[in-house]
Amino acid sequence: MAVDVVSLQDEESRFYGCLGSRSLCGLLPPDAISQAMDQDGVTLLDALREAGLENVPHEALDLSRYRGFLEAHIEQGPHLEAAGNRVGVVDSIVGLGGRRFRFIGEQNHAGTTMMSIRKDAATALFALAQGINDAFSALAGPRSVWTMGRVEVRPGAASIVPGYAELELQYRDPSMAMLDAFEAEVDRLVKEVRSRDQATVEMSASRERIAPVKMDETLRVHLGSAAQKHAPGQWVEMPSGAYHDAGVIAALLPTAMLFIPSIGGVSHDFSENSHDEDIVIGCQVLADATAATLLDN
Repeated sequence: MAVDVVSLQDEESRFYGCLGSRSLCGLLPPDAISQAMDQDGVTLLDALREAGLENVPHEALDLSRYRGFLEAHIEQGPHLEAAGNRVGVVDSIVGLGGRRFRFIGEQNHAGTTMMSIRKDAATALFALAQGINDAFSALAGPRSVWTMGRVEVRPGAASIVPGYAELELQYRDPSMAMLDAFEAEVDRLVKEVRSRDQATVEMSASRERIAPVKMDETLRVHLGSAAQKHAPGQWVEMPSGAYHDAGVIAALLPTAMLFIPSIGGVSHDFSENSHDEDIVIGCQVLADATAATLLDN
């Protein structure tokens, strides 16, 4: 049995999250390629045309050729480096969900509109955001995270009561039960903010919900054995807080992942980096685990 090395496009979602792996696995919705567009208005069809790939047939995963899929990645977080570990063997990939909130108030003069009669969209947004932080903190498990990374307030002037605002929330956890609890709490908080009559609050899903994914136990054992050989006492099993192509391919093939440390725990920034010696160890672990998988009867 041969080994194939694959580089998968657009895991980070310029056009569509995990575009390459979803396409390879035949899991793209029928209209995904024709409708996908990046934040600058460039369509995926235009990008394919510009790259000379417009009429190139899409690769399709031939399941009869493969025993499994192993993905190597940087951790994109601080845990390995902080604990002095060189390798992480991923036991699961977190699930995630997201909500988008629109707050519709009444734009008015900031000096003449008394507080008692205001319909302030931004005040409603801040109330919901604070409520989410407080409620999620009380519920959270050891690997729960949530982010409110996009806020818009209109018209955005110091002397005008905002008449419109938007907030986007994303939450992640290895447990489906925790994701359900977060969503139930968001529903409760939205009802509470609506009852204050500050502004109308509209809520919708900001992305498709993704369930947590367990990694294959046999492949994890091979990665763990290789990690113990090349980094004895300096490896750990851990969940992935980021979503990866392995989460897509796991629907069709036994799948596992390994991490190496990220310097300073930094990711999604130009300073993102890993030490050369950790890259070498990661490659050795990946190679040995691959060989063990091929030899496994």
